Amino acid sequence: MIATIKFTQVMAGAARALVLAAAVIVFSGAALAETKEPSPAAAKIAREILDLKGTAALFVPVIPGVIERVRGMFLQTNPALRKDLDAVAAVLRKDAFPRAEEMMKDLTWLYASSFTEAELKEIAAFYRSAVGKKVIDLEPKIFDNAMSALKDWQDAFAEEMIKRFRAEMKKRGHDL
Repeated sequence: MIATIKFTQVMAGAARALVLAAAVIVFSGAALAETKEPSPAAAKIAREILDLKGTAALFVPVIPGVIERVRGMFLQTNPALRKDLDAVAAVLRKDAFPRAEEMMKDLTWLYASSFTEAELKEIAAFYRSAVGKKVIDLEPKIFDNAMSALKDWQDAFAEEMIKRFRAEMKKRGHDL
């Protein structure tokens, strides 16, 4: 299945994974304090939901991306170490790949502790249904379109703010 994923889906997936990871980090402390330990049955259903949605595939591009970013950071300050940094990055990519499972366990716990077992069963049934499968299929495209629309909106808003800053600054005797 991973081989058939398009680049835009991978990038959208990576973005969703980062947002999801950030949400896990930010809210996990509060979630730990406010919820009780989910049952093994709830955790099993929650994991099924994540598997149905292909959530694990979202973390695949994140791991090598982080490793590449760190390698690039060291490369900028130590260009002569390129060969060794490349070799270390290759080893770390292999070693770090199982780390995605850590995030999956955290997400499983969050799902399982956020919904009742009955709700989890309904969610899983939805994702197994034809319309649920359609949601899973279309979500990356919708996310891409939403991100594109957001960028267009931000660009237009920025232009508006530039004009307003200039006008207000001109009133104060400054030409920007």
